[in-house]
Amino acid sequence: LKEVFGAVRNSRLIGPGHEEAVLAAAFGAGTPIRSAALLPLIRQGLLIGSLHYGAHDPERYDAASGTKFLDRLAAIAAIAIESMLNRERLRRAGMTDGLTGVHNRRYFDHRCLIEFSQAVRHRYPLACLFLDIDHFKAINDGHGHPAGDEVLRQVGGLIQRSLRTGDLAARYGGEEFVILLPRTDLGGAREVAERIRVMVEEAPFITPEGGTVSATLSVGLAMLPAGATSFADLLSAADRALYEAKHSGRNRTIADTAGEAHA
Repeated sequence: LKEVFGAVRNSRLIGPGHEEAVLAAAFGAGTPIRSAALLPLIRQGLLIGSLHYGAHDPERYDAASGTKFLDRLAAIAAIAIESMLNRERLRRAGMTDGLTGVHNRRYFDHRCLIEFSQAVRHRYPLACLFLDIDHFKAINDGHGHPAGDEVLRQVGGLIQRSLRTGDLAARYGGEEFVILLPRTDLGGAREVAERIRVMVEEAPFITPEGGTVSATLSVGLAMLPAGATSFADLLSAADRALYEAKHSGRNRTIADTAGEAHA
């Protein structure tokens, strides 16, 4: 946008034979556009976007013409976009955990039923992972709650970076996270669980004071069984597997269906 409007940020009419580099910046290199109206969209003093009208006719927009009507049009468009962005921010705030950046429990409780019904209807596999940060209370007690918050925040980031677009991660409560992996078999789900577990084990978590804290995860894994009638059964199976991982030494993944630990 700086190439189009510079520091002035006023509406611009580009006529024939003038500022071809600006047309290229606005419409792309090699554009057939020969004249244009370039309108900055400004709200609260910030340039939030731009609206471009282009024509093959080099006489359609004349640099000597006034821009009063176009300025009004740009102002209306900027208000509409700002309103849409604000609504989207509110929507996201209602389904996102403010500390970790993953989805919150409320959104998970809604989305899990959708994923369950789709998996049953289309007969594709659905994996559920329960992840719990080991000895999290000791982190809070030994390094302070701000350090504990940083561990939660950074674990949330590691989880998000490990998932595909269609996967679902949420903070289930406290130091516990839950992940749904649609169309993922047991081997694929175990691979995701182990990748996250190893990333957390190897990560130096940075505290607000600039120090580092180590952390590990225990993971319970369960697959949606054939003929399932309730998502609660899948969730309970993953929770049982997590309980077993915790009582088998922590820092490991245990699958409810296989009953085997993979440290």
